[in-house]
Parts: sequence; C-alpha cells; structure tokens
Amino acid sequence: HLTRADGLLWLLVAITVFLLDWDESGRHKGRAVLSVLGGYLLAMLPWFARNWHVFGAPLAPGGYRALLLTDYNQTFAFPASQITLASFLSKGWMALLRARLWALGRNAATAFAVQGGVLGLPFIIWGGWLFRRDVRVRAAALGWLLTFLAMTLAFPFAGARGGFFHSGAALQPFFWALLPPGLDAAVTAIRRRGWLDARARVILPALLAVVMALMTIFLVWTGVVSAPWNPAAPRYAQVEAWLDAYRPDDSPVIVANPPGYWLASGREALALPDGGADAAMRVANAFGAAYLVLEPDSYPAALAPLYQHPQDYAGWHYLTSVKDVRIYALSNP
Repeated sequence: HLTRADGLLWLLVAITVFLLDWDESGRHKGRAVLSVLGGYLLAMLPWFARNWHVFGAPLAPGGYRALLLTDYNQTFAFPASQITLASFLSKGWMALLRARLWALGRNAATAFAVQGGVLGLPFIIWGGWLFRRDVRVRAAALGWLLTFLAMTLAFPFAGARGGFFHSGAALQPFFWALLPPGLDAAVTAIRRRGWLDARARVILPALLAVVMALMTIFLVWTGVVSAPWNPAAPRYAQVEAWLDAYRPDDSPVIVANPPGYWLASGREALALPDGGADAAMRVANAFGAAYLVLEPDSYPAALAPLYQHPQDYAGWHYLTSVKDVRIYALSNP
C-alpha cells in the first residue's frame, strides 16, 4: 500500500506541475502529461498484472485499511477486516494525535540526519531558495512536502519506521545537487560581512565533504559492515535442525521474521499475526502452516502466555525450546 501511495503521489505531483507551472502551449502540456502517465504505467503495469493474477484486481484489496491503523503491529492483523473506522475512532483522539506527533518527530529527524546529512541541510534549503522559480525545484518541494505529510498524518507507523526514509530516496540526488550552490551562496554572504577571505570558497566545501565522508564511513561500518545482516540466522538454523529431526517435511512456520527464517533454512515462513493463539491458528489454517516459533521480545503481547509459560494451549501443542525459542505445533496438523 505504501508503494502504491508513493507512486500515485508522485504521479499527481508531476501532472499538477506540468498543468499549472509550465508556461508552454496546451499541446506541449498534453504531451508532457501523457509522457508522465506512460512512464508511470510502464513501471507499474507488471505489478498491476501480478495483483490481478493474485487478487483478481489491479490493486490489492484492503489497502485503504493502512489509514486506520492505531498501532504498528496491526500491520500484521489477520484477518484485515477487523481494522475498521470504528476501531480506529475507539482509540481516542489523544492517542491518535500522540501517534502522529511521534511520527512527526521521527520523520523530522530523518529529514535532518538522513536527507540533509546533518551538516548539509541548511545549504540544501538555501540552494532550493535560490532556484525556487525552477519548475523542477517546485516539483521536488511539493513532492517532498506531500510525502512528509502522508508519512506523518496518513501512515504514521509505517512512515516513521522506514516509509519516509525510503520514500525520500527518490529525492536524494536532487538534494545533493542543491547543496553546492547553497553552500557557495552561504560563503558569499558570509564574506560580504568580512568574516572570511577568498580561501573560504575552497576550504569550506572541502571541509564539509571530508566531514560528511567520515560520517558516512562511520555509519556504514557500524551499521552494515560490522553488524550482522541477519542476526537471527544462527538461531533459526538451530530451530530448523530440530524441526528436521522431529518431522522431515516442508510445512511452513509462523515466525517473527519470515524472510530471515527462509534465508536461514529454505523453509516457507509466515509473519506472526497481531493477536493471540487464536489469530495464529487462523493464519495456520488459512496458509497451511504447521509450526509456531516464538522468540524473546519478538511476539505480540497476546502471545506472551505461550512464551512465558510454555505448555499446550487450545489448538497448539508445545514441542520444545531451542535455547530461548519456543516451538509449537498444531495439535491436529
């Protein structure tokens, strides 16, 4: 739903800019709009075809329910029909407002630290102001603002937990292009006050580049190179070894990190639903899963009894614990 929202948002931005801000003839405007529509469909038609094959419609059903989430874990609610306008409003206006204020802070931090590179943000803004009459700058500014609002007000949970971060990647090269003229304008303005000499035009950009390069190296080293990409892989490999010894089959498991489990084991996996044992049972019955894997600090609150007091529960038979991981099987798989 977020991919679809981003695509439609940028399509709207492009068409709006061409129709309202481009001082060319109507014929040229029409060609521009058709070009934008053609590019959008070229990129999206394969996904629409996939959706039609899976869902019988170009857009996935229930995507609008992402607007009605009151908690991030509801992203994994099953069935999605339990997420309604009534459940959204029952949360209370103060709780809904707090969620959006939280998302506002997180997304603002992303804009400052990631999109602006901390030190570069003032110069990006300055550069954008210098070229404010350029249609491309206006389109980028409008697109960024609408994305920020959508990921803060409409999709606060997904937006603050990565949606805005990834949406902003579309504009990152544009921000980098605005930074040099903004920095040059800042240096010129400072020199007018007599605070710097002519060497500042060379020294300050070089210093900024070095500092940002060092920051990038540090973040890549700590967040990518030295950090395990799939820290749960050894744990999942041990769980998979036990399951293979218990019953050699390929029945899917329900687990907190399905992609990570599949990479570590090659076994199909489903996401833990937002709910208790009954919700996990509905997922298992709907998709043919036979096992439930619970890890510490990676389960919904409603499944806490199954982890903290491992024993048989309605529909689930407790098998064993592999270190700190609880493994359950359907009572009648």
